[in-house]
Order: sequence, then structure tokens, then C-alpha cells
Amino acid sequence: MTENNDPIVIEEACLVNDEILELQKKIQKEPTPVPDTLDNVIIIDGLPVVGPEKLDKLKNILKRIYTGEPNPIPVKDIRFPVNEKKQTYGYAFAELENAGDVDAAVRKTNNYPFSKTLRLTVNRWSDFEKLMQVDEEYNPPSIPEYKPKEDLTWWLSDRREQYAILYGKETEIYWHEPVKPQPSLITKKSINEPYVFQWSPYGSYFAFIIRGRRVIIRGGENWSSINSYSQHGLDSCVFSPSENYIMTSLSQNTTSEKEFFAVWDIASGKKLRNFPRGNYFKWSHDDKYFARMSEDKISIYETPGCALLDKKSLVFKNIDNFEWSPASNVMAIFIQGQQNTPSFLTLIELPSRKEIYRKSLFSVKTCTMKWQSEGKYLSLQVDRYTKSKKATVTSFEIFNLSEKIITTEILLMNDEPRLFEWEPSGNRFGIIHGAKGAPRVNVSFYQMGKKKLIHHKTMENKNAKKLFWSPRGSFVVIGGPNGSLEFYNAVLNETMGEGEHYMVSALQWDPTGRYVCTYVSAWNAAMEHGYVIHTFKGDVVHKVLKDQFYDFQWRPRPKSLLTDEQESQIRSNLKEYAAKYKKEDDGQWGVIIDAKYKEQQRLLQEYNDRMRGYKETYANQREDRIAIRGGELSDDENDYETVYTTVETKVFEKEEELDF
Repeated sequence: MTENNDPIVIEEACLVNDEILELQKKIQKEPTPVPDTLDNVIIIDGLPVVGPEKLDKLKNILKRIYTGEPNPIPVKDIRFPVNEKKQTYGYAFAELENAGDVDAAVRKTNNYPFSKTLRLTVNRWSDFEKLMQVDEEYNPPSIPEYKPKEDLTWWLSDRREQYAILYGKETEIYWHEPVKPQPSLITKKSINEPYVFQWSPYGSYFAFIIRGRRVIIRGGENWSSINSYSQHGLDSCVFSPSENYIMTSLSQNTTSEKEFFAVWDIASGKKLRNFPRGNYFKWSHDDKYFARMSEDKISIYETPGCALLDKKSLVFKNIDNFEWSPASNVMAIFIQGQQNTPSFLTLIELPSRKEIYRKSLFSVKTCTMKWQSEGKYLSLQVDRYTKSKKATVTSFEIFNLSEKIITTEILLMNDEPRLFEWEPSGNRFGIIHGAKGAPRVNVSFYQMGKKKLIHHKTMENKNAKKLFWSPRGSFVVIGGPNGSLEFYNAVLNETMGEGEHYMVSALQWDPTGRYVCTYVSAWNAAMEHGYVIHTFKGDVVHKVLKDQFYDFQWRPRPKSLLTDEQESQIRSNLKEYAAKYKKEDDGQWGVIIDAKYKEQQRLLQEYNDRMRGYKETYANQREDRIAIRGGELSDDENDYETVYTTVETKVFEKEEELDF
């Protein structure tokens, strides 16, 4: 076959038999066509320059990269142009088995770290052809009309909070109006498909998760569509902590294994990578990394390329669990011990993979880790076997990471811990504990001191199941069975108020810590659907009942831009700010009172107009009344004669003979 499709000519002297002659005639008559497209070819740049002795090795390395996990891509051939010295030019042409794999190959290896100094640049052949067809004479592109983007922070200029509710097929978003009888509706959306909604971590985006199909993200004052991310069989999604990426996942009932998870760039809407079924991923606080655990290893991926960090996983035998610090790229990993080796906790700093701390733990049955929201403290709930191995004892080991030297406080429990919760943005924590199986429990509050752990108070014989800390700290709601609520001040160690929301499904604090919502969802209960908004002290602000009510979510707020010094200055001048906001609240009350006064005046005027009409009708009917009265002219209601009439009625009669 030649490039210009000329027929192949075979000399008759070279023919061996008639069969070859027939074949030669057939080839001359029907020459093999040359493919008119190279859509299955990619150009790989950024390769090392090698001689013929290393060419095969380089080709094998490239093939292993493309055909290896994850997302193996079949490669038909790889060719390297060479110079007169038989050395490569640092680039190659790879022919793939399928043209449909070109996009996946570019995503997989573009910007791929081939070595410490070399990164691959991969392009489609079709893109190269387009560049070759560009006109040498420059023609300035037409500049489209500027369209301003949606302001994703527009709502922060208003000091009111927002929340969203889902009932039936409707989603409604409201302004929370604590001084008005009813909240103010902002927008309403109806979707005739099974769906749920979700706010992003900083409240910039509002996501509709349409089950089985896609995620739609909206934002801005007009609630415009920002992007849509489609994945067949989609079931849920998770925003990265800094709102740069979104990860979608399929239902557990799906048969798809290789594309179970998908990572998307929120701004561009592009899919960055698919991942096979496995444990769920956990994001680092700054979106730089996401990781998941598998047997004896933790695989850490780096954004935006979504490639495995340093091309290798963290390998530990018997990994039990890991958690990212919420404030730094430090990973806490717990390794379960075996018969002759102790368990241990290790803190790994990334991307250096440097171990900054290790603590051995002996006779451990189970261990649960929980970070404080600012990453200053890490708690371990450790269940240890006794010497007889027939029972367990529980202790909490609290690690203080806010100092240069990591210190540990140990809290031994004499009964069974039911729940442990850190105070957000603070150094307190609460524990629900009690005798095993007992319906009544104790609630204890502790604080991390500078030198030792401080016990503040234990509330005994309580009917408690959950602790809900305010996002600003200091206040906590103690939830009990059947919807009992106790609003507690952990600073003053006193109960501020009590309440009840029968059949309550969930409780959510607003971002400011001033209001808390309890609601009954149709997913959990058959009746009494709706929500109640309370103050942090427990006073009811709004109570709304809605049939087929499913979900309630406050709109989150981004982190404060104020420094610690600025926040301290505001606290010192709190009375001035309080007076300012009280004046604004009084103004709102004045508007409400004025509106009520105007409504009362309107009703009074309506009453007077109606009475005036009745009097006019009465006057117009005077002649008719005279005729009915037999010519009497008086309309005086007191001008009358009283006539008494006696009417006798026999009620009962009975005859009876008496014996004398």
C-alpha cells in the first residue's frame, strides 16, 4: 500500500503459481483504501530524547501508562520520529484502538508527571490539523457582548438569614423574618421528578440532585443556572469544602463498577475523572487533595489533574480509618494492632508524607476519631480489653495540636459513653454517658484548659440522646426521645429553656447561632409534617405545617474575613453595635405596627361605608314601612303599645283512685 493509492505491480517472474497471480490481479483491481482520518491518533510531547538502545524501553513505559489502571486505554502502536543520528525528537504519535478513547487518553496523560523534571503534553491529531489550517493573515475575532456574571455573594449584604424547604414537588427559599408574622418568599421551583436539594458549604450554590440523571447548580440573585452535571444513574453529590469541585456518585444498586464516582470542575462544568466503585472519598480542607481507603492503603489524589499523588499510595497494614484535619493538610490515621503488635495513631503531613506524630495504643478493640472544627484538638474514643479479655473499658484521649509540642489528656469513663460532640470554634465538649442499657443517662461538659482538662458540670438522670452545638459555640440543645428539647448555656452552666416538638426528625442551627429549627419530615413520620423555628433560648418564632414536608436547610455562610484582632475589637464595642441593630429592629417593628394601623383604618373605613349604605337604604324604604304600619308615620322604635296575651296549655293529665 502506498500513500497515493497507486496500484501494486508484481513482476510475473516473481510469481510462484496461479493463486498468487489471481491475488495480484485482485489487488490491482481493488487497491486497499488508505484511511482518510486520523481521529484515533494523539501527539505526545514532553518525552525524553533517547537513542535506539532505549527506544523500546520508552515505548513500553508509555504503553504501560495508557493500558494501566485506572481507566485502561488500548494502544495499537506508538511511533517516534528520529533524526539522522537515530535519536528521537522528544515527541511521539500514538495510534489508539478506538477513536472514542482519544478524549480519555488526553484527560489521563495531559500534564502527566513522566519524571521529576518532565510533564507530558498530549493533544489530539485533529486539533493539530486545525492549527495547521489557521490562516496566516490575522483576523481579529469578534468580541461578544459583555454579560456580567451572577454575583454569588449578593445575599451577604443583608443581615437576615435564608433557608430552603422541600415539600411535595416544590422547593421554596425564604428570608427568615424574626420580627414579622411570616417569612418572606424569595423564589419557588417545581420539578416533576424525584429530587432532593443541597447548599454548597459556603452557600454560594444551590444544587438540585435529580435522581438517576443529573445535578443542576443555581446561584446569584436571579437564581440562574450555573452548570449541569449529567451522570446516568446518579444518586447523590458532595461539594468540596472550598466549592471548587463537586463529586457525584451512583446508587449502590447500580451495576456500573468503573464509573461509579465522577469529579467535576464547578466553574467550567468539565468532568475531570471517573473512579470505580469503592469506599467514599474524603476531601482536604483546601480542595487540594481527596483520598479514600482500600485494603492496607490510602490513595490520595491531587487536584486539578486528579492524578495519584507522587504515583503511589500511603501503605499501612490493617488501616482502620483516617480523617483529614479541618484546618491543614494533615491526615490522622488509625492502625489496628494485631496479637503481637500494638495499635497506633499517626499524623501524616501532606504532600511531604512526613510523620509528625505517633502514639501507640495497647489492647484496643475499637477506636473512633473526631476532629474539633478548627483542627486544634483531636479526640480518640478508645475501647480497650481488660486483662481477662471478657470486657472492655472506654477512655477518651484528647490531643492538643495548637501548641508546638503535641500534648495528650486522658479521660477515663466509669460507664458507657453514648455520644461525644466537640463545641464548634471552641475548646469544650459534651458527653452523654450512663449505665449500659439504662433509659436515663448523664450529660457532662468538659473544657480543654491550658494545663489540664477541666470538668464543668454533670447533669444527672437526664432523658438525652443527642447534643446539638451552636455553630458559634457556647449554646447547645440537648435532644431527648419524643422530641423533648433542652436549651443549655455551656458558659454559665444553666438551662435557658425547655420545649418539645413531637415526632421531630432533625434539628439544624442557623449559621449565626441565633436560631434553631426543628422539623418533622414525611420521610420519617406519617403526620405532623412541618417545621418550627426557635430562638437560641427556646422561644418559638415561627411554626409552619405543610403536608408532604420533607426537608429544611439553612443557607450556610462563608468564613469570616475578619482577623482575631478585629473580632476582639467588635466584642469590646458590642454595646454600640447592639444599639445600632436594635434601632434597625425598632424600625422594622415600626413598619409592622404602621402596616397594622393602616389595615385597621382600612377595616374601619369599610365598616363606615357599609353603615352609610344601610342608612340610605333605610331612608329610601320609609314609605314602604308606613304602608305596612297602616299609615303610622313614626319611625321611633319606642313608639309602641304593649299587649299582653295569656295562653294556657294542658301539659299533663292523670286520673287516679285513692283509698281512704
